[in-house]
Amino acid sequence: RQALAEDVFLLEDLPLFDNSAMDGYVLRASDIRHASEKKPVILVCQGVIGAGEASQLSVGAGTCLKIMTGALIPPDGDSVVPVEKTSSEGDRVVFTEPSQPGACIRWRGEEMKAGERLVEKGTPIDPVAWGLLATANKVSVPVYRKPKVALLVTGDELVEPGEPMKPGSIRNSNGFSMLGALRELGVETIDLGVGRDDRADLEKRLEEGSRADVLITVGGVSAGDFDHIRDLLAEGFLGFKESFYKVQIRPGKPVRFGTMGKTLVFGLPGNPVSCLVGFHLFVKPALRKMWGFREWENPVYRAILEEDIHSPAPVLNFWRGKVSPKGGSGEWRVVPKQKAGSGMLTTFLDANCFVPVPIEKDRLVRGDTVDVIPLGGF
Repeated sequence: RQALAEDVFLLEDLPLFDNSAMDGYVLRASDIRHASEKKPVILVCQGVIGAGEASQLSVGAGTCLKIMTGALIPPDGDSVVPVEKTSSEGDRVVFTEPSQPGACIRWRGEEMKAGERLVEKGTPIDPVAWGLLATANKVSVPVYRKPKVALLVTGDELVEPGEPMKPGSIRNSNGFSMLGALRELGVETIDLGVGRDDRADLEKRLEEGSRADVLITVGGVSAGDFDHIRDLLAEGFLGFKESFYKVQIRPGKPVRFGTMGKTLVFGLPGNPVSCLVGFHLFVKPALRKMWGFREWENPVYRAILEEDIHSPAPVLNFWRGKVSPKGGSGEWRVVPKQKAGSGMLTTFLDANCFVPVPIEKDRLVRGDTVDVIPLGGF
């Protein structure tokens, strides 16, 4: 989805004219004000008004007109009675209850007036927005450009799917997880491949990535002897300026952020869970903000915890969980994943949210009302 780059205002009232909200009969409410089952009122139907029809018919005293949903309310008609509340024989229509003036009529401008803002700048252009833009007679609108994101995964130990494993090797799950997450967002993605633990190779890949709006590196940010990404960034390679390194969260502590000129640089840890946590908490909101979305921050909801969580303090711990409505009560309840290792990508299976444990707490107890941060829609 794209984000709208300007406010859109209505040039006409919405709706543009008084129209019927139902298929039925338009009449003068005063003509059936005494109608009842015992004393029904019979009006003569003098014609039919269809939707989109510029009818010249009008409602006279003691008469009615059959009208379709969306059709223009004729002169002197001030009420519509749904067809299912009537009976008829020929042109004689029977009414057994009164109707109030204005019943089942959508009045001109009752939804919005000309000059009012219809769609706000930064709104995602989703199916509702498409319909509203068409309503505003917009043939085209300006949108924010998609961010271009370069992804560099590092490590000599990484092996692609389909390749034979060697002692000490691990599959390149991070590359696929991150590319999937980026493509799910809809950004333009540049896959820089796997950078090996070699400075010259990494310098070349970083230089290519610095041409994007955002550069994401995965791995090589902590304290290993071969963490050349860390060293290159610490040396200010390509003018890199660090804004922060390491945050008091778990998993995902060794997150790095800075800039290379106009390029935002995120350094994410190599542990699969830490990598995805860093992406959801730091990268995704930044991408949505630079993409122009009005609501760019991760939303936070509330749910009732179904199981205890024991969490080491003092860090802000992000547990994976599954949140869902409970029965017919309307309450949302969340079940935490009890395995929480930073290398256990399986803890994201079936998970649709994070459950943050505040930094000052070492546990949350079943029945607590807790924050939940959605990973996607639920």
